[in-house]
This record gives sequence, C-alpha cells and structure tokens, in this order.
Amino acid sequence: MKKTILQILVLASLLMLLIPDFHPERWYSNGYHQWLDVLQHSGYFFAFTLAMLWVFPSVRRVIPWYLLIVLVATLLEIAQLWIPKRSFSFIDMCSNLLGITLGYCCWWAIKRIFRRSDKGRASS
Repeated sequence: MKKTILQILVLASLLMLLIPDFHPERWYSNGYHQWLDVLQHSGYFFAFTLAMLWVFPSVRRVIPWYLLIVLVATLLEIAQLWIPKRSFSFIDMCSNLLGITLGYCCWWAIKRIFRRSDKGRASS
C-alpha cells in the first residue's frame, strides 16, 4: 500500500509541470534569471528520475525507461505550445534532459559503489 502511494505521488508530480505560469522564482527572487530556470528544470527532472528509479524497480533497466522519461519530458515541453501562459523553450528541454541524464548517472554510480562495498564485505 505504501509503495502504491509513493508511485502515485511520483507520477502525480508530473502534473505540476502543466500548471500555467508556474514560476516559483517570484517567491524567492526579483525576476527571471536564465540560470535559475535551468537549475529548476534540471533539478526537478533529476529528482523525478531518482524517484522513478527508487519507487519503480522495473524502471532500473536503463535504456528503455531512460528514453521513455526523455520522451515524456520532451512531449511536456512541446505541449506548452498550446497551453495558455506557457511557452516552449529549447533551453528548458535541454535542461530537462540534463536532469534526467544526471539522475541516471548518479543512480548508476551509487549502485556501483554499494555493489563494491557488498563484494568487499563478502570477501573479508
């Protein structure tokens, strides 16, 4: 039951991307900054990718799910062409890809480190 709730929350977090005019920098900054926008997009998709890998074990097969997450992120960005008060941005799309890629790389590196430490304990 707990895992199902986590899975629903992770998937529901995608809906946050469709909120018109969602720019949280208004609350903690004085205006729009390109670097902040890149940080927000890549940070969100980094966290989303790690959450997907943690909550959905079948997602851990790298290539197909990586491509699926990239496709969803790309489609969400393209969909903004038709959502009022939203706009398509190639930089945002690249930031999404950066966050997804970094998420997968971090997951892979952490998994490798834990595998090494488990092998070290088993051999001693």
